[in-house]
Amino acid sequence: MRRQTPLGENPGKEEQHMRYSSNNYTAKGDLVNGFDYKLQVWVADEMVMPCGHPETMRADGPCCNAATYAGRVVATIPGHDEDN
Repeated sequence: MRRQTPLGENPGKEEQHMRYSSNNYTAKGDLVNGFDYKLQVWVADEMVMPCGHPETMRADGPCCNAATYAGRVVATIPGHDEDN
């Protein structure tokens, strides 16, 4: 599988790792602040932020991953993004 590069960069013949989330990471590579594209959630201070969907969307259960994982440390959620 060919790795993609961020927009505006020309890697030449070298492959570059594409980030799946943004902003900054812990020394272990866990997201601290930004968007986790694998889980589709916003993260602030390593915590998943609640979603802004209306209550009516949650009548039959969680409407999205943010509703499911709000308040949890993103690094403890299976499938979270790591900058590795």
